[in-house]
Amino acid sequence: ADGSTTRELHSNLIRTWELFMWDSGGWDDYPAQIATLNRGIHARTTCAAITAHVILSARILLAAAQALGLDDDVRLYNDDIALLTDALQTHAWDESAGVFSYVVHDENGNPAASLRHDSGVNFNLGLDGLMPLIAGVCTPAQESHFWALLQDSTRYWTRIGISTVDQSAPYYRTDGYWNGAVWM
Repeated sequence: ADGSTTRELHSNLIRTWELFMWDSGGWDDYPAQIATLNRGIHARTTCAAITAHVILSARILLAAAQALGLDDDVRLYNDDIALLTDALQTHAWDESAGVFSYVVHDENGNPAASLRHDSGVNFNLGLDGLMPLIAGVCTPAQESHFWALLQDSTRYWTRIGISTVDQSAPYYRTDGYWNGAVWM
């Protein structure tokens, strides 16, 4: 909407840092989020999960608009879903890492790069990077890849549930909430 700062970067990806300041969406010690804050780049960084959640919300509102016969709203939600899906696929998908990334934008607000760990590994090897799956915006190949990752005991699957961070990531830890422990 006019006046909103959540989509002011030139990628159409959503960011909510200025609304919550501490986090991008509620995952207190998620590694990519901590790196974004520690590096002081939150004003120009988006995370895939926020855009995915907006798409999922738009799908719910679309279903309501369709049930109520609100044709103008149906067009609005379909347009938003298409725009945000394109933004995720165009700017956030990191083929080499096989996840959707936090996207760092340049000083002019243009998408510049995926957020990376000091080792060069994508910093979003975690549930945030797979979140577009729940929004229904993945290609069939991405869906298949994500389901395989979630079931892989060397990556996400553990004997007590799904890890919040890929166990093969260099920043995986077991002593917190969103940094590698199983978190419902």
